[in-house]
Amino acid sequence: MFTGAEESLRSASTRCPGKKEIEEELQRVRVLSAHLAEGERALSGGEPARALEMYAAALKVTQCAAVQLGCARAEIALGRCDGAMRTTAAVIRAEPGNVRAYAARGHALCLKLDFDQGMKHVREGLRLDPDHAECASLFRRMKRAGAALDRGRTAAGTRDFEAAAIAFTESLDAAQAPTHSPFTAAVLAQRANARLRLKEYDAALVDCAAAIASQEDHKPAYFTQSTALLHLGKPQEAADSLKVLLEMDPGDETVRCVSLHFSFSFYHPLNIRAIRLTSRVFCSSQAAPREGDVRGSKVKTSGLLRHPRHLARRVGARGEAGVQATVHGVAPRQARQLE
Repeated sequence: MFTGAEESLRSASTRCPGKKEIEEELQRVRVLSAHLAEGERALSGGEPARALEMYAAALKVTQCAAVQLGCARAEIALGRCDGAMRTTAAVIRAEPGNVRAYAARGHALCLKLDFDQGMKHVREGLRLDPDHAECASLFRRMKRAGAALDRGRTAAGTRDFEAAAIAFTESLDAAQAPTHSPFTAAVLAQRANARLRLKEYDAALVDCAAAIASQEDHKPAYFTQSTALLHLGKPQEAADSLKVLLEMDPGDETVRCVSLHFSFSFYHPLNIRAIRLTSRVFCSSQAAPREGDVRGSKVKTSGLLRHPRHLARRVGARGEAGVQATVHGVAPRQARQLE
């Protein structure tokens, strides 16, 4: 876009040789053109970090919309949608008719899973220029991706997990989203959960690993990963997965409760024998017998609450009143759920 300016300055330099101001401006425009060309080449070649570096260098020379949008596009390719949204909002305020700004902002919003606002911006870009190829292509991709994502969520809600997994795959394929975008992490985690429900544990772990690689702090992926590892008989790895999440956010009560439950149930909440064994170990503690009794009762109660068949057996053997008394004495919150 600076080719015309460079040619004009070169012509002026020829007509007025030795003019310092013209020479300095010509050099400035040449540097800027080189940065923009390299940024575009890197972006189209799948090197968004290099592209962002070039556009950031160009920003030191000028704050024009083309350079700002180059930065925004590079940030989107890196999955940094928040920064791209701030940049594109500023460009739209300054230039309300900038089609590329609407396209970039719409793309970032869709990758943040806000398809309503994202598609609204892309449509506005097409209204301004119906023949804009980049905007039209983005509109088609995001429309297919959003529709497939909705189908997947609906199928998962009706427990048709096979259809859900297929729809989530279609959404990922249609969006062609950057690897590190929130969209990629969220859809991979949802597909992992669908595969978990289908008992495809290895496939679920692959999706979880990809989701975590995409967004390191994506909590649903860690929960699904730990559950799949438990089903594969890898309780220590499951506990380690939650430990990583707890270290990232020590104040998360949900993670703390799940981790505590793993420690109570020998890292396997589905194994009633392990729960009973842990209960006996706690209750036979020499150092603190009373505390051991309480902790052991908690473990047994946790196992009974998670396994209705064992609870029914206990009720038949000792009477419902006795079981409810034990439950109320140790875990009143869970007991209220039984009432």
